[in-house]
Amino acid sequence: GAGLKPAGAAIDLRPHLAALSDGAGRPLASGSPTIRSVDCDPRGRLLLATGGGELLCLDPAAGELAMLLQGHGPAAAGTGWPGSVAGLACHPSRDVAASAADDGTLRLWSLKSHAMLAVRPLPAPARALAFSPDGATLAVGLSSGGLLVLDATTLGAADEPALARLGARGAPPPPLTASAASEAELPRGGVSDLCWSPDGSLLAAAATDARIHLYAPVAPASGWAGGITRVGVCAGHAAAVLQLDWSAEPVLLAPAAGSAGAAASARADAAEVWLLRSCCAAGDLAHWELQANRSLPADGAADGAVRAVLTRRVERAEACRDVAWATETCGRAWGASALAALEGVAAAGVPPAVERSHEGEVLAAAHARGGVALWRWPAAAEGAPAKTYGGHAAPAERVRWSHDDGLLLTAGGEDMTLLQWRHAFGDDAGGALTAGPDDDVYDSDVARDLQPADAWRPLARRRGGLLPPAARRAFVEASSWAQAARAGGALPLPPVDSCAGLPAAAALLAVDEMVQQAALHALRPWRLGQVPPRGALGTPSLSEAPPLPRPILAWLHGVRAHDTRSALHHTARGELVYPAGALVVVLELHDDPAVAPDPARRMRFYTQHAAAVVALAVHPDGGTVASASVEPEPAVRVWDSGSMRDLAVLSGAHSAGVAAVAFSGVDGELLASVDLAHAPLLALWDWRRGTLLASARVGRQRVLGVAFAPNGGALVTFARRQVRFWSLDGGRLASRRALGGEGSAYTVLCCAFLPDGKTMLAGTATGELLLWQHGRCELVIRANRQQPIFAVHASNAGVFAAGRGGRLFCWLGVRSPPLRLSDALVIPLGSHLGGAADGAGRPLTMLRGEPPCVRSLSLRRDPAGGSGHGGRIRLGIATRGGELWEVTLPATVAEAAGRLPPPALLVQGHSPAAASGVGRKGGALDEAAALATHPQDADAFATGADDGTVRLWSVGARRMIAMRLLHSRVTALAFSSDGAHLAAAAGASLAVLFADSLIDAAAAVLDAPGDVTCLAFSPDDELLAGGNAHGDVHLLRPNQAYATLRILRAASSPILSLDWSADCELITAASARCELSHWEARRGRKLMPNHDADAAEIAAASWASITSPLAWEAQGVLPKLSDGSDVSSAHRSPDGTLLATSDDFRKVNLFRCPCGPGAAAPRAAAAHAAHVPLVRFTCDGRHLISVGGPDLTAAVWRVA
Repeated sequence: GAGLKPAGAAIDLRPHLAALSDGAGRPLASGSPTIRSVDCDPRGRLLLATGGGELLCLDPAAGELAMLLQGHGPAAAGTGWPGSVAGLACHPSRDVAASAADDGTLRLWSLKSHAMLAVRPLPAPARALAFSPDGATLAVGLSSGGLLVLDATTLGAADEPALARLGARGAPPPPLTASAASEAELPRGGVSDLCWSPDGSLLAAAATDARIHLYAPVAPASGWAGGITRVGVCAGHAAAVLQLDWSAEPVLLAPAAGSAGAAASARADAAEVWLLRSCCAAGDLAHWELQANRSLPADGAADGAVRAVLTRRVERAEACRDVAWATETCGRAWGASALAALEGVAAAGVPPAVERSHEGEVLAAAHARGGVALWRWPAAAEGAPAKTYGGHAAPAERVRWSHDDGLLLTAGGEDMTLLQWRHAFGDDAGGALTAGPDDDVYDSDVARDLQPADAWRPLARRRGGLLPPAARRAFVEASSWAQAARAGGALPLPPVDSCAGLPAAAALLAVDEMVQQAALHALRPWRLGQVPPRGALGTPSLSEAPPLPRPILAWLHGVRAHDTRSALHHTARGELVYPAGALVVVLELHDDPAVAPDPARRMRFYTQHAAAVVALAVHPDGGTVASASVEPEPAVRVWDSGSMRDLAVLSGAHSAGVAAVAFSGVDGELLASVDLAHAPLLALWDWRRGTLLASARVGRQRVLGVAFAPNGGALVTFARRQVRFWSLDGGRLASRRALGGEGSAYTVLCCAFLPDGKTMLAGTATGELLLWQHGRCELVIRANRQQPIFAVHASNAGVFAAGRGGRLFCWLGVRSPPLRLSDALVIPLGSHLGGAADGAGRPLTMLRGEPPCVRSLSLRRDPAGGSGHGGRIRLGIATRGGELWEVTLPATVAEAAGRLPPPALLVQGHSPAAASGVGRKGGALDEAAALATHPQDADAFATGADDGTVRLWSVGARRMIAMRLLHSRVTALAFSSDGAHLAAAAGASLAVLFADSLIDAAAAVLDAPGDVTCLAFSPDDELLAGGNAHGDVHLLRPNQAYATLRILRAASSPILSLDWSADCELITAASARCELSHWEARRGRKLMPNHDADAAEIAAASWASITSPLAWEAQGVLPKLSDGSDVSSAHRSPDGTLLATSDDFRKVNLFRCPCGPGAAAPRAAAAHAAHVPLVRFTCDGRHLISVGGPDLTAAVWRVA
């Protein structure tokens, strides 16, 4: 406040305290506080402590009042004064916490600024809080028995928060009012704990009447704000229930195909079984089986509501031994069993307040004497060591971890305080966490490198419905790979842990057989819309046998460089090794880089990874390669680049994807790897023996790289404003931070050791080059104009550095310090690499004219005496735009006076969206998801991506031949039937281009919201069909400037495929929710397969294309447990004998056409890192093209 004026000898604080309010206008301070303590400093400022737990600073002279600190106040007189703080919850994704106490208030806190964000008075004291899994909703359990559901940001309501009575069932809850809240009581007490199911569909409320009440929203489409209803009760405890935990995932049960339930199609019931664990005040631990009966979506409507939950107590706890629990808050569970033997953790019989960290490594428990104790989880062994910390004056009521495990919060019960503890690993307790992520402003590329591991993994697609639980998804994936394994042949099969002792292929077959014997089937309501064709020869016969041809990967367009560093290397044979998709590519190089790229050049592929490869290192022998990916259970694989065979598989140390690997010094006997965990683990391996020598945590910052000194000395790791030097001491990895100096203030992104073995050169996020010797930064060279340096390389040929801004710094022939910027040869890559252009003169590289951002460098040197190029340097450059170049440099500065030889563009792919200024909504990963093959030219195909480009490629030349930049991300492509035009969808607009040059021919805008998701020209090119994200199909007339003929309301979810009949009369549409519909295009009439006349018309149709996995001809493409959403696209070959599909499990599959009726055996192959959005045949059927979605690659497969 301001303008405080003394009235006599008094100052009235009330109007100024009332001015402090939250976003909803509610006061943040007591309206009429009781001043309990006063102090004055020499400047005349007053420090005031109030009875409401507030600390104020009053400056009467300046007329200023500041709120320094806030907390909960005591309960009202006569209601158990002074009360306690018992309700505590942390937001699942933000630095925010909520608390509630006996003072009748609910408060929202910032964990960064330590300030109160919002406060809300409650109708009764609250002791239980829980944020929903998506963080949008906050549930509040009152001691009087009420249950409130509030907006988690404002503590207000979307639709005035819903209120439920724990005794009511079935009826929608009344709106929240003071009188209604006072009536909402438990039969014998209040709510003591709240816990959401991991998918957010159920809310469990533990009550002091010894029961657990289960709630669900009345209408899932309206969310929890639309009303909640009780759907089940768990009864059987002997005392008040205090703690709850849900299983991490449910088990899905569905009616078998052909049963009465399956015949009910979309209105059939499906059941899911969750496990719930509870602990009561008597120390009794119980497990409950909860069968949630949920109505399935009807006609593509919103997800069905949970109608009832059938509960059953699990009598034998051993049955739950292998269950993964989403949280660990039950103080009597196995993971906390060591706590019972430790004196002072809890009162006799009463379970202690505990919680396991989200990373799963630490268990925190409230100490009976105040404060908190920490164990390594699981704390199951008797006498497990613990660390204890004092702080509270009374036993803490709750302990909760922040979303990133960086903070621990404790609610102090009767001492009315909330304590916030900083969580640091090992020697990081000395202050490694003092700098927050917002303290520095980084370049956008650097900021992406500093993101947590979750940002590297593409999310599973929702496809318009509830996300399948992890257990079901894993089982469907195993079934999909088992389906492929039935065809035999070599496949990059994922590990299957459920069949120990069997090889991978046999294990997958065992899973497939288990599915067959259990008669488990998924509901497939779209089959009611399938009509078998009836041609002149009758209905074609279905087949489940594999076809004779198989897809063989011939070329992969793209390089994963946008989020990797040091991922480009030369082998001793002169080949380039780099990651792309889930592969490591070994690329042959031409002897003379000035010669145009040779179409006969070969790519070889290492295929044993099951996710995106982001870490790569080459052994000093030049032939052995180590690579690692972002798999959830990663392994570092060491293999020979000549034979492509594994030499060692190093697993068991890391719990998240591996971010960096490095071989040691000259001999390469050791291998270091560091992972992407929240507390990264550094592992040191004897890779030849496959043994882990030592490991250590590296703090809590994302580790950006690891390197060995070439002389067998130090091992170095670097992270944000942190460089560590490691040594192996008696079987233990010991570290020391880099010594102080100017270099310690920089964030190092890359490093390399000079040939002298003593000097390390490092590139920073702000454009400096640092020279380190003996663990100290000796020199700072400000080289790159405040732009990050991502790549440095040092060898006998010299020192090289590059990054953003397109400047390549070369110190030719320099092998040791001094290193001066004035001595460097600086090559502007923007002009040197910018000469490549298509036939229309448009550049084939550098979107929007920006110079290339270099992410990796690698060097090889021509042997002396080479024809015309003796001793010259060949520098490999990988850019953020997915390009791979080879630049020829002179061996010495004296030879650099002349013009440099032209560079060679070796490989090219799509780039991330940020490189072109075209962003995506919601922070999703960039994707390449648009694809079309030319209908007349088997050598041409086009791709589109979120970078806003349409690119035209040559299959034979293995290169891009034209590129066009549009105003928005490209979501769909289609060639006209005569091959003259290419339609490209960019958001809701349509650009029609000449197919040979990508020059504008026409433009149109679909008069509807939502992005265009697919396009298809009619065989006579008189109509263009465009499906959008809202389930509509727009029919456009190309000969009338693409005016809209009509709009077909085809589905309730995004349209994924459109197919025309050969006579252009019928069109069929398939959606993301597996809705299949047929239409008379020109009349706009929907055909009903259950009507005889319509069914006959569909059966008589000859289809010009088949691109839907829901088509009758594609019955066999789905795994046994698939609900249809796991196969993303299909395409019939031009001769009609083969059917290609792509799926969510990285595979490209080749089936007979038609296939079925059961799961058919395909010829399958995998190259991409995640789901494969589209696959298409070339017009001659000799090649398949696939785009890799998040990995931004395009693969060319030979069908042979």
